[in-house]
Amino acid sequence: MEILISLSAALARYADNRKTIKCNLYEGNTLMDMIDALGKKYPDLKRALCSVEGEIEESINIYVNGENVRYLKGLNTLLIQGADVNIIPSAAAG
Repeated sequence: MEILISLSAALARYADNRKTIKCNLYEGNTLMDMIDALGKKYPDLKRALCSVEGEIEESINIYVNGENVRYLKGLNTLLIQGADVNIIPSAAAG
């Protein structure tokens, strides 16, 4: 199945400046499976998204079909055919 991933400009620099990436996964794959697949081609992107402990960096927000994965199952969120994944850094105000 094919998943469309949208990256912010700040994160696209870790993926050859690509703001959208198509990722092929299998039925039943999770967000972590997707990040692992991305990491094979773009290891710096994976390092930007996940901490050394293997969790989503606090400064990163990931949305699957408009829902923040922190309120779903985090990295264990199941992805389905046609899922729309948006990855953006958190905005800070000051």
